[in-house]
Amino acid sequence: MDLDTAVEIIYRRALRLSEGKAQLAQDLTQDVLAKIVHDLRSGTLAPVVEPRPWLRALVNNQFIQHYRAERRLKRGGAQWTESLDRHREQGLDPPSTVPGPEETVADRDLRARLRTAVAALPSPIREVVELVLDGHTHREIAEILGIPENTSKTRLRTAVRHLRDTLCSASE
Repeated sequence: MDLDTAVEIIYRRALRLSEGKAQLAQDLTQDVLAKIVHDLRSGTLAPVVEPRPWLRALVNNQFIQHYRAERRLKRGGAQWTESLDRHREQGLDPPSTVPGPEETVADRDLRARLRTAVAALPSPIREVVELVLDGHTHREIAEILGIPENTSKTRLRTAVRHLRDTLCSASE
């Protein structure tokens, strides 16, 4: 198979995968050819018995890499992964996710005060808070309690205001 035929196979496959977007297909074709040249120079290119399926597989793999890189960028930027050892060698250990003793005691104290404050809420307001904590929407809460949806929202706002006031005054 000559080079022109190989490029034509790669480009047609790239054009199909890129849904007819010529620029993306050209970039994909160039990346596949660059990979082939790199593998030839590094001596990692294995002998190919059937070049057509092999070329199509290369294009597919390159397309998948492009797709994954694009998704990474959409999720918040390029995320390069390095070995944990390299990070440790550079003194870049990630902060521990396990809370220290002070944080554990403070967290336990806050939870106890929160439980006490929720228990002290009037019954109709406490019911709404408990249902929200169980993951129900205001519409579902309204159906369960037989109240209007806006009443559920008002009761939750009242509870949040009350809890904030109670917990803030207790911490001062």
